[in-house]
Parts: sequence; C-alpha cells; structure tokens
Amino acid sequence: MRRFICLLMLPVLAACTHDLGVANYAIVVHEKYNHLKCPEIKAQMAGIDGNIKRLEGLQAKAGQSSVGSFVGATTYGPELTEAHGNLRILRQTYATKNCDAAPKT
Repeated sequence: MRRFICLLMLPVLAACTHDLGVANYAIVVHEKYNHLKCPEIKAQMAGIDGNIKRLEGLQAKAGQSSVGSFVGATTYGPELTEAHGNLRILRQTYATKNCDAAPKT
C-alpha cells in the first residue's frame, strides 16, 4: 500500500519542479551578458537553444514512466530552468543593445 501511495505522489512532486519563474531570475545575473557584442549574443542564444532542445528531449525520454518523469524532472529540471533563464536574459540584452537594427554607417 505504501508503495502505491508513493507512486501516486511522484507526478505531483515532479510537477512542482517545472518552470519556477522566480528561479530563472534567481539563478541568472541580469548583467551577465552585457559585455558581449551582438554576434556573440546571437551565437550564445543559438547554443543555449540547442541545449534546451537536448534537455527537453532527455526529459521527455525519461518521462516515459512515472518514476522516469520524476527522475527526469529532478535530473534535468534545474539545468533546464537555468538554460531558460539564460536565454531570457540573452534575449533582453539583445533587444536592449538594439542588435536587430541596421548597423550605423
């Protein structure tokens, strides 16, 4: 009976680990990427985006069972949250630096 209750609680506990919006900003320092130039920011965004896709794939693969979803959320969740936070800060820095604007001549 105890094992059954534990198995029922796993999805609930795993749901608690997903995308804590506050954690994104607690992990990432806002000025972390201010020293980078626009092409470097764009390259960083591409790298982090690829990492996010890889982590989401690993998390989905692990989530094919109830125990696996808990393991996937606890193993890949923190790194995925940090990657989303870094990507958000990079996008803000990219916009703040007006990187999409045409270069001045």
